[in-house]
Amino acid sequence: MFSAALYARVQLFAQFRTRDRGCSAHPAFPAPSCLRDNETQTSGASRRDVAGRLTGRAGVVAALLLVGNTIQVAAYSRRREVAVMKLVGASNWFIQAPFVLEAMFAGIIGALIASAAMIAGKIFLVDGSLSALASLLTPVPWSRIYLMIPIIVAIGALISGVTGWVTLRFYIKK
Repeated sequence: MFSAALYARVQLFAQFRTRDRGCSAHPAFPAPSCLRDNETQTSGASRRDVAGRLTGRAGVVAALLLVGNTIQVAAYSRRREVAVMKLVGASNWFIQAPFVLEAMFAGIIGALIASAAMIAGKIFLVDGSLSALASLLTPVPWSRIYLMIPIIVAIGALISGVTGWVTLRFYIKK
C-alpha cells in the first residue's frame, strides 16, 4: 500500500525517538526509563477509565434516587386517596399501579428526549461539525441510531417502573 521508503522513514523515526528518551533501540531489551514511561501512561489511562466508570455509576445512582424521590412525593401528595383505597380493601398492587405507570410514562418521555438528543447529535455533530474528522471517528450509521431508540425507551420505562414499584412497596407497607 505504501512505498518502502515510507516504512524506512518510520522505522528511522522510531529509532531516533527511543534514543532521545534514553531507551534501547531493540524492543526485546528496553531500558528502565522506557518501562517507567509506559507504566505512567498505562496508569494514567486506567485512572481515566476508573474515573469514567465511577462517574457513570454515580449518574445511575442519582437517576434512581431521583425517580424514587419523585414517586414518594407523588404518593405523599395523594395520601388521602391511598388511605381510602386501603380502607376499601384494595390490594397493594392495585394501589401501586397508577404510580408505577406514572413513573414509566416519565421514563418514556425522558428516553424520547434522549433519543431526540442522539438524533440531533448525529445530524449536527457527527454529520455536521465533525464531518471533517470522519476518517478518525468511528462511523455511526443511521441503522444503529434507529436500533438504539427502542432500546433506550424500553430501558427507561423498565428502570423507572421497577424503581417506582420498589419505592412504593416500602411506602405502602407503612
